[in-house]
Amino acid sequence: MKRKLILDVDTGSDDACAIMLAALHNDLDLVAVCSVSGNVPLENTTENTLRVLQHIGKTNIPVYKGCSGPMIRDVSSSYRVAADTRAKVVVDGKEIGIHQDYLPLEESRFSYQATPASVFYVDYLTKCKQKVDIVAVGPLTNLAVALLIEPR
Repeated sequence: MKRKLILDVDTGSDDACAIMLAALHNDLDLVAVCSVSGNVPLENTTENTLRVLQHIGKTNIPVYKGCSGPMIRDVSSSYRVAADTRAKVVVDGKEIGIHQDYLPLEESRFSYQATPASVFYVDYLTKCKQKVDIVAVGPLTNLAVALLIEPR
């Protein structure tokens, strides 16, 4: 039986790799991908997530749009990395930003689910009879809100 997995991401290039690996792995059932604000705003991370799944032909995997900022305080002015200081790598002589606003993939032609990510977690995990692994590679805000909604 395939191992059920939910990814929680603030999709930039690093999270794109995690999405592709999980979605294409033969032993994993990627149930959903939840986006969250992180290195770039929520609108960007959600679109980037959709672009990655579309790029690898996995538009059947639902995407849930999550929290747009931290729960306790807005640290956006100090938290976000300024565009000119973001990490970069050089590939074949071309400089590539690691946390670009949008990944250089075709704009998505499908959309995220209407249910917010934290509500999806509560609904799905309270009904699921199998073990589900959650791999959160971005801020943990979606999971924190889900625990506030349903502490069990």
